[in-house]
Amino acid sequence: MPSKSPWRMRKSSWRSAFTLSIADVAHLDESDYFGIASGNKVADKFERTGMTATKSKRVDAPVVDQYPITLECSVVEMQEQPYGLRVLGKIENALADEAVLDEEGKVDPAKLGAFAFDQFQSGYYALSEKVGQAWDSGKRLV
Repeated sequence: MPSKSPWRMRKSSWRSAFTLSIADVAHLDESDYFGIASGNKVADKFERTGMTATKSKRVDAPVVDQYPITLECSVVEMQEQPYGLRVLGKIENALADEAVLDEEGKVDPAKLGAFAFDQFQSGYYALSEKVGQAWDSGKRLV
């Protein structure tokens, strides 16, 4: 593993917390741009998207205001691995926009509008159709 990798050089500036958001289809272009542009090369990367962030009330990390779900996490451990850095975190709080909740206050995947990346065809696919019931669909095979 190279000793001068970018994550090692910035180790002294690491925070003890992070946020993890679920992007929605409404913000697909902005989310894709976050993966295209390097913050090391584009100083106004975030501002170019028109999105905004506020400081989390629970952890020392930003919350992207436009994303419907955000997990606020504290860092438990950072592990150097041959392929990079593994960050283990503890979820301290979950934020959800009311527009993605059902009548019981649970996240409704159909309302969430989340998408996934397909590395085989380099495409994004919306995730909204329920295709089975967890811990039940496979019972017939037991």
